Amino acid sequence: MLTRFFSQAIACLSPFGLVVVLSAWIAGVATAQDLRVYTTVRNLTDKRANPPVLAESLTLFHAGRVYDYMENVGEVVIFEPLENKFTILGPDYIGTTVTFAEIQQFLSKSRSEAERVLGETQADASSRRLAAALRAQFSPKFKEHARADSIKLVGDSLTYDITTASAPKDAAWEKYLDYADWAARLNFVLHPKSLYPDSRLEVNNALRKVRRLPVTVDLTGRLDERELHLRAEHRYGWELQSIDRQFIDQWNTRRDARDVKWVAIHEYQNLLVSRKTASAR
Repeated sequence: MLTRFFSQAIACLSPFGLVVVLSAWIAGVATAQDLRVYTTVRNLTDKRANPPVLAESLTLFHAGRVYDYMENVGEVVIFEPLENKFTILGPDYIGTTVTFAEIQQFLSKSRSEAERVLGETQADASSRRLAAALRAQFSPKFKEHARADSIKLVGDSLTYDITTASAPKDAAWEKYLDYADWAARLNFVLHPKSLYPDSRLEVNNALRKVRRLPVTVDLTGRLDERELHLRAEHRYGWELQSIDRQFIDQWNTRRDARDVKWVAIHEYQNLLVSRKTASAR
Protein backbone atom coordinates (compact mmCIF):
# COMPACT_ATOMS: atom_id res chain seq x y z
CA MET A 1 0.00 0.00 0.00
CA LEU A 2 1.43 3.30 -1.18
CA THR A 3 0.67 5.27 1.94
CA ARG A 4 2.42 2.86 4.25
CA PHE A 5 5.48 2.82 2.02
CA PHE A 6 5.81 6.54 1.52
CA SER A 7 5.38 7.13 5.24
CA GLN A 8 8.03 4.62 6.22
CA ALA A 9 10.37 5.64 3.39
CA ILE A 10 10.10 9.31 4.39
CA ALA A 11 10.66 8.39 8.03
CA CYS A 12 13.85 6.62 7.00
CA LEU A 13 15.01 9.54 4.87
CA SER A 14 14.07 12.19 7.43
CA PRO A 15 15.93 13.00 10.68
CA PHE A 16 11.70 14.45 11.42
CA GLY A 17 -13.22 15.74 15.09
CA LEU A 18 -13.98 13.54 12.15
CA VAL A 19 -17.25 11.61 11.98
CA VAL A 20 -16.66 8.38 10.09
CA VAL A 21 -19.51 7.09 7.98
CA LEU A 22 -19.02 3.46 7.02
CA SER A 23 -22.46 2.67 5.64
CA ALA A 24 -21.17 2.38 2.09
CA TRP A 25 -18.53 -0.13 3.16
CA ILE A 26 -20.98 -2.09 5.31
CA ALA A 27 -23.55 -2.27 2.53
CA GLY A 28 -20.96 -3.57 0.11
CA VAL A 29 -19.32 -6.23 2.29
CA ALA A 30 -21.59 -9.04 1.20
CA THR A 31 -21.06 -8.38 -2.52
CA ALA A 32 -17.62 -6.77 -2.53
CA GLN A 33 -15.14 -8.26 -4.92
CA ASP A 34 -11.76 -9.38 -3.71
CA LEU A 35 -8.75 -7.31 -4.65
CA ARG A 36 -5.00 -7.77 -4.43
CA VAL A 37 -2.46 -4.97 -4.79
CA TYR A 38 1.30 -5.53 -4.97
CA THR A 39 3.30 -2.35 -4.36
CA THR A 40 6.97 -1.44 -4.56
CA VAL A 41 8.65 1.85 -3.66
CA ARG A 42 12.01 3.11 -4.89
CA ASN A 43 14.08 6.12 -3.92
CA LEU A 44 14.79 7.91 -7.21
CA THR A 45 17.24 10.32 -5.62
CA ASP A 46 19.50 7.28 -5.95
CA LYS A 47 20.90 7.93 -9.42
CA ARG A 48 21.86 4.34 -10.19
CA ALA A 49 20.33 2.84 -13.33
CA ASN A 50 18.09 0.56 -11.27
CA PRO A 51 17.56 2.06 -7.79
CA PRO A 52 16.98 -0.61 -5.14
CA VAL A 53 13.51 -1.26 -3.78
CA LEU A 54 13.01 0.47 -0.43
CA ALA A 55 9.95 -1.55 0.48
CA GLU A 56 7.29 -3.81 -0.97
CA SER A 57 3.94 -4.99 0.25
CA LEU A 58 0.99 -7.18 -0.57
CA THR A 59 -2.46 -5.75 0.21
CA LEU A 60 -5.44 -8.10 0.13
CA PHE A 61 -9.13 -7.10 0.29
CA HIS A 62 -11.38 -9.92 1.42
CA ALA A 63 -14.64 -10.37 3.35
CA GLY A 64 -14.86 -6.77 4.53
CA ARG A 65 -11.27 -6.62 5.80
CA VAL A 66 -7.97 -5.46 4.34
CA TYR A 67 -4.72 -7.28 5.07
CA ASP A 68 -1.57 -5.26 4.40
CA TYR A 69 1.64 -7.29 4.64
CA MET A 70 5.19 -5.92 4.55
CA GLU A 71 7.53 -8.91 4.48
CA ASN A 72 10.72 -6.93 5.13
CA VAL A 73 9.16 -5.52 8.32
CA GLY A 74 7.42 -8.75 9.33
CA GLU A 75 4.22 -6.81 10.00
CA VAL A 76 0.60 -7.39 9.05
CA VAL A 77 -1.91 -4.55 9.40
CA ILE A 78 -5.54 -5.67 9.38
CA PHE A 79 -8.11 -2.98 8.61
CA GLU A 80 -11.44 -3.83 10.24
CA PRO A 81 -13.91 -1.07 9.34
CA LEU A 82 -16.96 -2.84 10.76
CA GLU A 83 -15.24 -2.71 14.15
CA ASN A 84 -13.76 0.77 13.64
CA LYS A 85 -10.22 -0.38 14.30
CA PHE A 86 -6.90 -1.68 13.03
CA THR A 87 -5.25 -4.82 14.34
CA ILE A 88 -1.47 -4.87 13.91
CA LEU A 89 0.57 -8.07 14.13
CA GLY A 90 4.26 -7.34 14.47
CA PRO A 91 7.22 -9.69 14.51
CA ASP A 92 7.88 -11.96 17.51
CA TYR A 93 4.13 -12.44 18.08
CA ILE A 94 3.59 -8.89 19.31
CA GLY A 95 0.18 -7.42 18.56
CA THR A 96 -1.79 -4.24 19.16
CA THR A 97 -5.09 -2.67 18.23
CA VAL A 98 -5.91 0.97 17.63
CA THR A 99 -9.38 2.37 17.11
CA PHE A 100 -10.32 5.01 14.57
CA ALA A 101 -11.21 7.32 17.46
CA GLU A 102 -7.72 6.91 18.97
CA ILE A 103 -6.13 7.70 15.60
CA GLN A 104 -8.20 10.85 15.24
CA GLN A 105 -7.31 11.92 18.78
CA PHE A 106 -3.59 11.53 18.04
CA LEU A 107 -3.92 13.51 14.79
CA SER A 108 -5.85 16.26 16.58
CA LYS A 109 -3.10 16.63 19.19
CA SER A 110 -0.44 16.78 16.47
CA ARG A 111 -2.39 19.45 14.61
CA SER A 112 -2.78 21.50 17.79
CA GLU A 113 0.96 21.34 18.41
CA ALA A 114 1.66 22.41 14.81
CA GLU A 115 -0.73 25.33 15.18
CA ARG A 116 1.06 26.36 18.38
CA VAL A 117 4.41 26.38 16.57
CA LEU A 118 2.95 28.31 13.65
CA GLY A 119 1.53 30.86 16.05
CA GLU A 120 4.98 31.69 17.34
CA THR A 121 7.20 34.33 15.77
CA GLN A 122 9.60 32.90 13.21
CA ALA A 123 12.65 35.06 13.91
CA ASP A 124 15.31 33.13 12.00
CA ALA A 125 15.65 31.26 8.74
CA SER A 126 15.53 27.82 10.38
CA SER A 127 12.25 28.49 12.18
CA ARG A 128 10.75 29.98 9.02
CA ARG A 129 11.65 26.83 7.06
CA LEU A 130 10.04 24.72 9.77
CA ALA A 131 6.90 26.85 9.65
CA ALA A 132 6.71 26.52 5.86
CA ALA A 133 7.10 22.74 6.09
CA LEU A 134 4.36 22.50 8.71
CA ARG A 135 1.96 24.61 6.65
CA ALA A 136 2.59 22.38 3.62
CA GLN A 137 1.69 19.30 5.65
CA PHE A 138 -1.14 20.50 7.86
CA SER A 139 -2.82 22.85 5.37
CA PRO A 140 -1.77 21.52 1.96
CA LYS A 141 -2.84 23.50 -1.08
CA PHE A 142 -2.37 21.92 -4.48
CA LYS A 143 -2.97 23.04 -8.02
CA GLU A 144 -4.59 20.10 -9.75
CA HIS A 145 -3.88 19.16 -13.38
CA ALA A 146 -5.93 16.19 -14.61
CA ARG A 147 -5.60 14.40 -17.93
CA ALA A 148 -7.16 11.24 -19.28
CA ASP A 149 -4.58 8.94 -17.70
CA SER A 150 -2.76 11.12 -15.19
CA ILE A 151 -3.17 13.60 -12.36
CA LYS A 152 -0.61 16.08 -11.11
CA LEU A 153 -0.95 17.90 -7.79
CA VAL A 154 1.53 20.75 -7.37
CA GLY A 155 2.05 22.31 -3.95
CA ASP A 156 4.52 24.71 -2.44
CA SER A 157 6.73 21.95 -1.01
CA LEU A 158 5.44 18.68 -2.45
CA THR A 159 4.32 17.48 -5.88
CA TYR A 160 2.44 14.27 -6.66
CA ASP A 161 2.62 13.03 -10.25
CA ILE A 162 0.23 10.11 -10.72
CA THR A 163 -0.43 7.84 -13.68
CA THR A 164 -3.87 6.29 -13.42
CA ALA A 165 -5.97 3.46 -14.81
CA SER A 166 -9.64 2.69 -14.81
CA ALA A 167 -10.89 -0.22 -12.74
CA PRO A 168 -13.14 -2.99 -14.06
CA LYS A 169 -16.83 -2.41 -13.61
CA ASP A 170 -18.03 -3.05 -10.04
CA ALA A 171 -14.46 -3.46 -8.81
CA ALA A 172 -13.54 -2.42 -5.28
CA TRP A 173 -11.71 0.76 -6.29
CA GLU A 174 -13.62 2.94 -3.80
CA LYS A 175 -12.72 0.60 -0.95
CA TYR A 176 -9.09 0.82 -2.01
CA LEU A 177 -9.18 4.60 -1.63
CA ASP A 178 -11.12 4.37 1.64
CA TYR A 179 -8.40 2.13 3.00
CA ALA A 180 -5.69 4.42 1.62
CA ASP A 181 -7.20 7.28 3.65
CA TRP A 182 -7.05 5.33 6.90
CA ALA A 183 -3.63 3.85 6.13
CA ALA A 184 -2.25 7.39 5.76
CA ARG A 185 -3.71 8.34 9.14
CA LEU A 186 -2.43 5.18 10.82
CA ASN A 187 1.09 5.59 9.47
CA PHE A 188 1.42 9.02 11.00
CA VAL A 189 0.51 7.47 14.35
CA LEU A 190 3.05 4.66 13.93
CA HIS A 191 5.74 6.83 12.35
CA PRO A 192 5.33 10.43 13.57
CA LYS A 193 8.32 11.61 11.50
CA SER A 194 6.42 10.78 8.33
CA LEU A 195 4.17 13.21 6.49
CA TYR A 196 0.91 14.30 8.09
CA PRO A 197 -1.87 12.49 6.17
CA ASP A 198 -3.66 15.52 4.70
CA SER A 199 -1.60 15.66 1.50
CA ARG A 200 -2.27 12.00 0.79
CA LEU A 201 -5.99 12.54 1.45
CA GLU A 202 -5.93 15.24 -1.22
CA VAL A 203 -4.44 12.71 -3.66
CA ASN A 204 -7.16 10.19 -2.85
CA ASN A 205 -9.88 12.80 -3.31
CA ALA A 206 -8.46 13.71 -6.72
CA LEU A 207 -8.58 10.03 -7.69
CA ARG A 208 -12.16 9.72 -6.48
CA LYS A 209 -13.25 12.62 -8.66
CA VAL A 210 -12.02 10.86 -11.81
CA ARG A 211 -12.96 7.37 -10.52
CA ARG A 212 -9.51 5.96 -11.25
CA LEU A 213 -6.77 4.06 -9.45
CA PRO A 214 -3.08 5.01 -9.14
CA VAL A 215 -0.61 2.94 -11.14
CA THR A 216 2.55 4.92 -10.40
CA VAL A 217 2.88 7.77 -7.94
CA ASP A 218 5.93 10.03 -7.91
CA LEU A 219 6.34 12.15 -4.79
CA THR A 220 8.89 14.94 -5.19
CA GLY A 221 9.88 17.90 -3.06
CA ARG A 222 12.28 18.86 -0.32
CA LEU A 223 12.29 17.49 3.20
CA ASP A 224 14.64 18.86 5.84
CA GLU A 225 16.56 20.63 3.07
CA ARG A 226 17.11 17.39 1.19
CA GLU A 227 15.70 16.35 -2.14
CA LEU A 228 12.84 13.88 -2.00
CA HIS A 229 11.82 11.69 -4.93
CA LEU A 230 9.98 8.46 -4.22
CA ARG A 231 8.12 6.33 -6.73
CA ALA A 232 5.45 3.79 -5.84
CA GLU A 233 4.32 1.27 -8.44
CA HIS A 234 1.12 -0.75 -8.05
CA ARG A 235 0.03 -3.99 -9.71
CA TYR A 236 -3.65 -4.91 -9.30
CA GLY A 237 -5.34 -8.28 -9.38
CA TRP A 238 -9.12 -8.49 -9.39
CA GLU A 239 -9.33 -11.88 -7.73
CA LEU A 240 -7.30 -13.54 -5.01
CA GLN A 241 -4.81 -16.28 -5.75
CA SER A 242 -4.74 -19.49 -3.74
CA ILE A 243 -1.57 -18.33 -1.96
CA ASP A 244 -3.40 -15.13 -0.94
CA ARG A 245 -6.13 -17.12 0.75
CA GLN A 246 -3.49 -19.20 2.52
CA PHE A 247 -1.86 -16.00 3.78
CA ILE A 248 -5.20 -14.70 5.07
CA ASP A 249 -5.86 -17.98 6.90
CA GLN A 250 -2.37 -17.82 8.44
CA TRP A 251 -2.82 -14.22 9.59
CA ASN A 252 -6.25 -14.89 11.06
CA THR A 253 -4.85 -17.92 12.91
CA ARG A 254 -1.93 -15.85 14.16
CA ARG A 255 -4.27 -13.09 15.35
CA ASP A 256 -6.29 -15.58 17.38
CA ALA A 257 -3.28 -17.47 18.78
CA ARG A 258 -2.93 -17.61 22.55
CA ASP A 259 0.79 -16.82 22.49
CA VAL A 260 0.36 -13.36 20.93
CA LYS A 261 1.49 -10.70 23.38
CA TRP A 262 -1.00 -7.85 23.11
CA VAL A 263 0.35 -4.41 24.02
CA ALA A 264 -1.05 -0.89 24.01
CA ILE A 265 -0.46 1.19 20.89
CA HIS A 266 2.09 3.45 22.64
CA GLU A 267 4.09 0.37 23.67
CA TYR A 268 4.04 -0.85 20.07
CA GLN A 269 5.26 2.58 18.92
CA ASN A 270 8.16 2.32 21.37
CA LEU A 271 9.02 -1.13 20.05
CA LEU A 272 9.13 0.24 16.49
CA VAL A 273 11.50 3.00 17.57
CA SER A 274 13.74 0.56 19.46
CA ARG A 275 13.84 -1.84 16.51
CA LYS A 276 14.69 0.96 14.09
CA THR A 277 17.46 2.25 16.39
CA ALA A 278 18.95 -1.22 16.74
CA SER A 279 18.92 -1.82 12.98
CA ALA A 280 20.70 1.49 12.35
CA ARG A 281 23.67 0.48 14.50
